[in-house]
Amino acid sequence: MKADDSKNKLNEKERKKSLIIVDDEISLLTTLKFIFEDNGFDVVMAGGGVEALEIMTKRTFDMAILDINMPEMDGLQTFREIKKNYPSTAVFMMTGNKESSQVKKCIEEGAITVVYKPFSVNNLLEVMDKVARKPVVLIVDDRGDDRVILRSALEIHDYRIIEAKDGADAIEKVKKGNFDICLIDYKMPGMNGIETIENIKKVSPDANMVLVSAYTLEEAIKSELKEQKGVAFLKKPFEINNLVDIIKEETSKKKKTEQ
Repeated sequence: MKADDSKNKLNEKERKKSLIIVDDEISLLTTLKFIFEDNGFDVVMAGGGVEALEIMTKRTFDMAILDINMPEMDGLQTFREIKKNYPSTAVFMMTGNKESSQVKKCIEEGAITVVYKPFSVNNLLEVMDKVARKPVVLIVDDRGDDRVILRSALEIHDYRIIEAKDGADAIEKVKKGNFDICLIDYKMPGMNGIETIENIKKVSPDANMVLVSAYTLEEAIKSELKEQKGVAFLKKPFEINNLVDIIKEETSKKKKTEQ
């Protein structure tokens, strides 16, 4: 279970992707930790699902690799908790049991892939590299139909999409995850888009955001948005390509600051 040289290594100028590997087989954990660290990941090990979830209350992870068959809390249960509480974390599953009934459930519920032990680390690294290159977009809108439309349009452009139903939900998700950009509707109950941006900035000062509105904003508000680092404005209705261009521009700026 060895990766070839450096062909799969992440660009060392970019921020290391954080990875938690969860398995009750300690020798395998240690081996995988060494391999993934050698390929540019910031790796943390956990000997089971309970331990992993405890670790994740203290820090965020871009990715997780979970063994399906574990005592106390199995991989499927652990995956469900991660998906519920840390939706921006991309989860990969592994198992030594090809007949496991949980494999299908993992894929149906959103795991990226399931690999069977012993597996080719190089193949898994290739899949993980593709996922790592996909910008993670948080869509914040109280209208479920609008979220679905935006999700469908952006997934075609190979983005990973997470949804938040309002400003408060968005803030909690930003606290628990890593997002390349937040797409925020202006008119929402409880906390409007401007207030949501201000509160997200308190949690994540470097967060990139796009405020979307069907209304013409006052010049003072537009000026305030321009002064905020990493905040753009887009008026509805808009062409999806215009939004994609903004996302590319903002994520490109973010990568440059990380180098």
